[in-house]
Amino acid sequence: MIVDSMTHAEVYRELERDREGLTRWWQHQKEALRRPLLKSDSKLFPVTRWYDHTSPRHIRYLITFTSIDKRMIRTMLGIGALRWMSDGITLYTTWVGERCNIRKSVFIPHVWKRYAERCGVDKTGTDLIRHFFDNNNYNFSASNIHLFARSVRYNGDDHRAICVNEGVLLGHVVDGVFIARTFITYDMCGGLQLQELERFRQMMPEKLEDYHRMIIPFIEHG
Repeated sequence: MIVDSMTHAEVYRELERDREGLTRWWQHQKEALRRPLLKSDSKLFPVTRWYDHTSPRHIRYLITFTSIDKRMIRTMLGIGALRWMSDGITLYTTWVGERCNIRKSVFIPHVWKRYAERCGVDKTGTDLIRHFFDNNNYNFSASNIHLFARSVRYNGDDHRAICVNEGVLLGHVVDGVFIARTFITYDMCGGLQLQELERFRQMMPEKLEDYHRMIIPFIEHG
């Protein structure tokens, strides 16, 4: 269980304790989905499914699964653990299985607020979070760090900038965890090493079929 007094590091330790049970649950869901997908029309692919799951340890997860083809050969799995705070929802990227090939990241409530304001999204709560990840992708793999821009200055402070389709996440890396603190649009990037950020922006895949080469935020390949 995640409690209010936990630090980010303590939350990740709790998620590690929950991982084995979450892995078993997800494997069951994946197998249940396999037969319907095999019977689906190939023209419908890629197919994405969202799951809202609460574990026996009372941790709530948002899970997105995308299959590029009907045989589930090329798939992507994204898992975010949710923590309700007084000012909104904090999301922690997490994983299932034996491998962890994602970069741990924390999205604080201020990120969702600024994203909704600056992109004109009239949604709140988990609907807003789903909208963000449905419309933004970037390579968050620990082995493919090249889409992380260099540090940039914003409001007088140094930030790590990460490009997504609709703008830039700004935050800091603390003990190996990226903490996203705010979101800005590309129109706001005039003083933020704009040339470099534009180069990263152009590397974003435009088609979902290309996502198998990428890792959507909080994604590891299934």
